[in-house]
Amino acid sequence: MNNKICLKKILSMALLPLAFCGMSLAEGNAKISVSQPKGNVEVPLNPKRVVVMDYGSLDTIDALNLDLELAVPKRNMPKYLSKFRGDKYPDVGSVKEFDLEAINVFKPDLIVISSRQQDYYRELSKIAPVYCVNTLAKDQLAEARKNAEFFGKIFNKEKEVAEFLKNIDETVARVNREAKQSGLKALVLLANDGKISAYGSGSRFGIIHDGLGVLQADSKVKVGVQGQLVNCEYV
Repeated sequence: MNNKICLKKILSMALLPLAFCGMSLAEGNAKISVSQPKGNVEVPLNPKRVVVMDYGSLDTIDALNLDLELAVPKRNMPKYLSKFRGDKYPDVGSVKEFDLEAINVFKPDLIVISSRQQDYYRELSKIAPVYCVNTLAKDQLAEARKNAEFFGKIFNKEKEVAEFLKNIDETVARVNREAKQSGLKALVLLANDGKISAYGSGSRFGIIHDGLGVLQADSKVKVGVQGQLVNCEYV
């Protein structure tokens, strides 16, 4: 694989960690049992039809060159995933407002969601096995590693994932060195519906500081799912 892993790949990998405590082969069938906060889930090995409602997971599947039938949320899809806007991939709406009927019609073997859709876990589980990537994990790089290894396990791509993670580790180490040497500080902001929120260490965007070693411009930013509400004067 290309040794020049871009920062975008690191961030998308880091925002898709899978919340599971362990996994073991299920006896007598091609499945693995995944322990998640809502209980154990049996996930099929080599699923062919997959609904992916987490863009980080979709990026990982793309990086592993997996030949799958995918249904994806096309509304507000990032540019770097624009290939999945094609007619080849059925549309299931958006990550915030997805189409349950379209998902049901697709008849998936597996559904991938993130913390954003976890309230619909039980409803989606009636359609197909579901696993949820923990996008709110405190140690995002560690959880990203677990998640990538999980994809490698179910799709028989463990060697590829191992090399991919090695490249990411090397890149993260380099970025940390450069961040330390530069001494520059960063402020992570999210603008939405006319409001601005700041995020710091320990937040859902904490990887910038906790994983990549970039200093915070404001060390007192409050940790929270929605961040700390700020204004232009603060910035």
